[in-house]
Amino acid sequence: MSYNTGGAAGLRARIAKRVIEEDIKVSRGKLGSFVSVPSLGHPAPGYEDLTPEKLRAPPKAGLKPVDFNVGVVGGGMAGLYTAMILEDLGISYEVLEGSKDCGGRVWTHYFSDPKKEGDYYDVGAMRFPDIAIMKRIWKLFKELGIERDQSANPAQEALIPYYFAGPQNPLYYNDRLVVAQGPGENVDETDVDPFRVKQLTPEISFVKKGYENILKEIVDDWKDGFATNFEQTWIDLMRQDAQCATVRSYMADKLSSEKYKPRDIYYVANWCETMDAATNQYDSSFVALLLHSLEFDYPLHPASSYDRCGPKVDPEKNIWWCLNGGTSVLTHRMLRKLDSTVILAVTVDDTSTGAKVQVTKTYSYLITTCTTPALQIMDLREAQLKYSHREAIRVLRCDNSVKVGIKFKYHWWADDNGIIRGGLGKTHRPTRVIVYPSYVLNTPRGHEGVLLACYNWAQDAACLGTYCDEEIVSLVIADLPIMHNKTESDLRDAMDCYHVHDWNRDPRTGGAFELFGPGQFATLFPKIQRLTADGRLIFAGELTSIYHGWIVASLNSSFRAVHQMLLAQWGKSTPEEKDYIACLIWKLLENWGGDDHEPTAGAEYDTYPQGTAGWQVFLGTRKADI
Repeated sequence: MSYNTGGAAGLRARIAKRVIEEDIKVSRGKLGSFVSVPSLGHPAPGYEDLTPEKLRAPPKAGLKPVDFNVGVVGGGMAGLYTAMILEDLGISYEVLEGSKDCGGRVWTHYFSDPKKEGDYYDVGAMRFPDIAIMKRIWKLFKELGIERDQSANPAQEALIPYYFAGPQNPLYYNDRLVVAQGPGENVDETDVDPFRVKQLTPEISFVKKGYENILKEIVDDWKDGFATNFEQTWIDLMRQDAQCATVRSYMADKLSSEKYKPRDIYYVANWCETMDAATNQYDSSFVALLLHSLEFDYPLHPASSYDRCGPKVDPEKNIWWCLNGGTSVLTHRMLRKLDSTVILAVTVDDTSTGAKVQVTKTYSYLITTCTTPALQIMDLREAQLKYSHREAIRVLRCDNSVKVGIKFKYHWWADDNGIIRGGLGKTHRPTRVIVYPSYVLNTPRGHEGVLLACYNWAQDAACLGTYCDEEIVSLVIADLPIMHNKTESDLRDAMDCYHVHDWNRDPRTGGAFELFGPGQFATLFPKIQRLTADGRLIFAGELTSIYHGWIVASLNSSFRAVHQMLLAQWGKSTPEEKDYIACLIWKLLENWGGDDHEPTAGAEYDTYPQGTAGWQVFLGTRKADI
């Protein structure tokens, strides 16, 4: 069932395009001889002849081909999707992956080999919303033969419903237990303050209002503004970005006009953060939070919280899905689509010494899909980076996450606690979030099972990550009994094995997902999309998409990177070769662009070569640091 996003579909893409346009205007003003160009409607120098008519005709026989040799750095989603596009276009490429396995942050840990049904947890990406901006990922599912299955016993490697809420999901805050859809410690169902927030402040009207309603009002104010006056609202949003507004500072400013006492405003924002996000996550960019929420109604998923007044989402209108068998199913299907001989390791073993030897390669173009922490430790002194590229690589934030998967000898959460339909458990304690599996829901009593016993991020992950794996598991095992009326010894006896992953300590990524900090969106987002090194180094990956934090961001960035590469090659080609490049662009747009892959309301990347796309490439091929 597709989610009705209404007029919000593509709004974030429109904002992204507007920011890029503004950045191009500023850069064009620094070019001197081109300062008189009247508008972005004027083609960038060198792209006057790449007209829409050239891109509407199918490829012709007898064209003079251009030899490409493309290096793709990183074998995650962006790298593999780039490889699929290049292979379809007949362009020679190699994927350079530093680890033993491809997939990057799409990674499922399997506790058994050969794999047993349900004997896994997703260390990385694990859920997919069926909304307009996700068209490209759903198109990829179709191309890979991955279908939905809502039956009681779904097939392996099928898409099945992902449940954010279910029976008996516990919440434990301020040392008080509340069980959603069920009693907890004889809690009075009419109690509007079950977690005793009034112990901190006598003003609890915000608790009565519901944190979900408070956040919904903030988001809806901006949605309404964009719907009625996009340009002025965009200006207002950029002013918030220029002022480095955080979620906390913006809420404080907004709530000060609602007659809250100054000391209570802190508690309102902190309470919302505690119930809705990770510790100190509200010190991150307000613009980032707003952009992340634009295509959704708030809350983003069926409420699993004790929030009497919060808006509820009909669970029958579920938009969330996961892959039965783990998200690595996606990686494996993509690899089967490719010529596996082109997937290389960055280092190889020297058989004589056993040492690792660096592989040196030369390419006509290099598309990097690495995270900013990974790029930061690379020696890029000869890469002809602009100042803005160096700044982006150094300061753009890659947020942390810690996940702990524990295999138990039986599904005690279902057998003993009645948590039979997935959902989340939440607490203020170190574990923060427990994810009950949305798969193997019909497992017989007494059967072994895997619980994502801890999923936290931001400061919560940083604190937990200071301990070794054994200590982290001990902390989690101490939290689970408190939330489930069990004893710690019982759960230790039931534990079979575990797996811990701290994404901040992962040497291949340096973090779990990219996240713009306060003030970084307008300044650095358009710059990281710009080519450098005479157009031969191109940045892709989820950070370079407006939808960062989602797999679809990686896929969209791959499409943009290949399109920019072809535009760069157009500027270097002879007249005879340009017809061949135009045909490749036509095929790229025909097979990988259009409404099948991005929202009808608008794609995030403008492919018009005589518009912003051409100007981005032209500016990226300049030696000037603009």
